[in-house]
Amino acid sequence: AWPMWGAPAKQAQRWLTTTKPPAGSGADIPEFRATEDAVRKGKLQPKSVWQMHGAGAVGGQTLVGIPMVRRLLESLGPSGAVWPFGTGWRALDTADVEPLSAVVVEVWPSMFDAKPEPGEYKDQAQVRVTAEAIAKMDEAGDLAKAFGPPKGADEALIAKVEQEEGWILGA
Repeated sequence: AWPMWGAPAKQAQRWLTTTKPPAGSGADIPEFRATEDAVRKGKLQPKSVWQMHGAGAVGGQTLVGIPMVRRLLESLGPSGAVWPFGTGWRALDTADVEPLSAVVVEVWPSMFDAKPEPGEYKDQAQVRVTAEAIAKMDEAGDLAKAFGPPKGADEALIAKVEQEEGWILGA
């Protein structure tokens, strides 16, 4: 049921439909989070985290990824944090991250132009190019501020991102 949607036609169920529920169907969760809306203002068109099936759908990764992040955090204890939930949505400095062994962030590899090298799969290229892009931000001294909100973000948006929705690093 809502908010997840997007089952293959032959596998549709009462609780997982083939298409998203129509507007006004009583769903109080928006199709897109604020971070996807921010990215969608440009040329890129991220899919909804609620879409389970179809080209580019990421709902399955959402459904599987969230419990895996929880397990990771449980194993790390206080030395792990998920940005922005555990760190705040603000520029992070050395003092913020030095006591941590891991900071988990959400990335959307399609933000970076990944062309596979010979013998490399598309997913491999996306991981490589995403890591390279983040390393370049760090080398240029721009990574710390990438953890902060965009200019003009109001208190309501900051609270929503920190408490409910999260944000794509670099969006």
